[in-house]
Amino acid sequence: MRNTAILLCFLLPLLAAAQDVRVGAVIGPANVQPDTTLAPGAPVVTGDAARVDLYIDPSVHLRLYPNAEVHIARSADGSPRLDLAHGEILSGVVDLARVRFEIGTPQVAVRPDMPGSIRVVVDASNQSEIDALSSDVEVVALTGSRWLRMGQKMYVRGTAADPEFKIVDAITWTHPPAVIAVDVVRVVRANNGPTHLPVLPARPAPPANSSSSSSTPAATAARPVSTGHGK
Repeated sequence: MRNTAILLCFLLPLLAAAQDVRVGAVIGPANVQPDTTLAPGAPVVTGDAARVDLYIDPSVHLRLYPNAEVHIARSADGSPRLDLAHGEILSGVVDLARVRFEIGTPQVAVRPDMPGSIRVVVDASNQSEIDALSSDVEVVALTGSRWLRMGQKMYVRGTAADPEFKIVDAITWTHPPAVIAVDVVRVVRANNGPTHLPVLPARPAPPANSSSSSSTPAATAARPVSTGHGK
């Protein structure tokens, strides 16, 4: 028994180290550096045109998108928890091995534990949105828990003590979501460029005595044309 206890003492630190939250690629303005380990209590904040990749064990890949904030924490059982204050995070589990972790929102905890991708958003009104993109996922609240099936979307508002749920079935996607297990490429436009073509000023009319005044009308202002942007 004594040898077993000693063996467990050595295994527990190794298990905890394997489930640390580590920073992968950082693109754009963010408050973290690549190849660092984040301790509980550390915030991760992204700017207007930033993206941060986080890893928990090689089998769990999380991507934080622009204008987002997440706080590193621990669940009651010691497993990693990422509390999303606002913004968008995409979770990808790529291995059958169970690596426990949670993504927290102001109302619920999302527990991805199957291979596939889950999207979690907390908007400006503090409403949470959970998309089961390519796997089922358990959503846990103080009032109980339920499974969100692949293809379903859940909206949650209210507080943790009194959440209100709405589930939408059979989501139709214009473009199928990319599975983060392979890679996710998302083009982010910096918010520093024009969203419309400029309006051209009217060309001044020629003098009254000009011979071309009767044949060449004055130019009118060009109407703004939306360029459109895609994700």
